[in-house]
Amino acid sequence: MKKDSTIKFLLISISILLIINLATLIFIWVNPHGGFSSRNNCDHKPGNFLPEKLDFNDQQKAQFKELKTQHQSKVFSIEDSTKLLKDEFFGLISNAKIDTNQMLQLSNIITEKHRQIDIITFWHFKSIYSICDEKQKENFKNILKEGLLPPQNNRGPMRHLKD
Repeated sequence: MKKDSTIKFLLISISILLIINLATLIFIWVNPHGGFSSRNNCDHKPGNFLPEKLDFNDQQKAQFKELKTQHQSKVFSIEDSTKLLKDEFFGLISNAKIDTNQMLQLSNIITEKHRQIDIITFWHFKSIYSICDEKQKENFKNILKEGLLPPQNNRGPMRHLKD
């Protein structure tokens, strides 16, 4: 008799836990301010951050969009070649004998690619700065001081700027 009541209790407990888990998953899925659905919300894309924070007018938004497209084209091209170089670089690990000169050469090329991206990004932001009015330029300087992008739950390399 006691065994039957224990089994019944366990089945009811498991059923309740399953219902709670299902309800939690549904809540996360449909919640417009969190969970999976927010990833598709255009208002939260990083590319909209500066135009929103700087309150760009329609002409500035069009200029920004063109600048962003140009920047992405240049950066994505370099990132693609960097990925191939990193594959080759880390592929050296499986070699029985490591050619140190080749490893250092690949490392230097990868470093140069990152430097190129930094320079392209610098000029990209300088171009954005140039389409701003005086008030927007002051806001832009403050955004740069704060780390440019909004914090992502205090995670990532910019979290120390909030302290």
